Amino acid sequence: MKVKELMTSDPARVGPDDVIAKAATLMKQEDCGAIPVVRDGQLIGIITDRDITIRGVAAGRDAKTTKVSEIMSADPITIGPDADISEAAAIMAKSQIRRLPESPSAAPLSSPSGAARSQR
Repeated sequence: MKVKELMTSDPARVGPDDVIAKAATLMKQEDCGAIPVVRDGQLIGIITDRDITIRGVAAGRDAKTTKVSEIMSADPITIGPDADISEAAAIMAKSQIRRLPESPSAAPLSSPSGAARSQR
């Protein structure tokens, strides 16, 4: 099975200048733990529920004023849409990550929801 077969076709996304409260709200609405951070159609990072909790709330930052770019994980590891899911699983295990965005050309607009959610 290919990675693209597990993708969420049009995932929620945030920009680097959005506040973390917006990212948290989207995560609740979409029932997900990670949101791609996109600037001008290019993936520049990923923000996770853990980023918000540890780098945001636990660090005493205000969710209504702290920008996503201040706590996101920049330059996430990605995988191509035609890769096999076993390759995705191997990358996730080796890199010790739970989310692996798909990227045909460094501008993914999908994320492997099945693989990501099964690793939560």
